[in-house]
Amino acid sequence: MSTIERRDRRQAPQDESSRHLVTRSWLVLLALPLSFAAGFVAAYLPYAFTDWQESDPTPLWFALLVAVLGIGVTWIPVGVSGVLARRALFAGRPGAWAPLLLDVLLTLAALSWIVISV
Repeated sequence: MSTIERRDRRQAPQDESSRHLVTRSWLVLLALPLSFAAGFVAAYLPYAFTDWQESDPTPLWFALLVAVLGIGVTWIPVGVSGVLARRALFAGRPGAWAPLLLDVLLTLAALSWIVISV
C-alpha cells in the first residue's frame, strides 16, 4: 500500500448519501407552494365546521387555532427540509448550512406571521 492510498483512507471521502440529503433538503422546499395552498384549506376548516364567518370577530383561541393550522400545514416542507439539512450537516456536508439557514428564516417569518395575524 502506498502513501497516497493511506492518505486517501484517512481523508475518507464524504458519503454519497449525505450529498443526497442536501439535494433532498432543497427539493423538499419545492413543495412549499403546494403546502401553501393546503395551508389555506386547513385554515378555512375551523370556519367550515363552526357558525363563525371570516369577517366576524372571533375569540382569541379561535384566531390562534386558525393561524396555527394554516401556518403549521404550510411549514411541513420547511420542517422536513430542516431535518434533512441537519442530518447532512452532521454527516460532514458544509453545504447543508444554506438550506438550514433558509429554513430558520422561513420559520421565523411563520412565527412572526402568527403573531401579526392573531
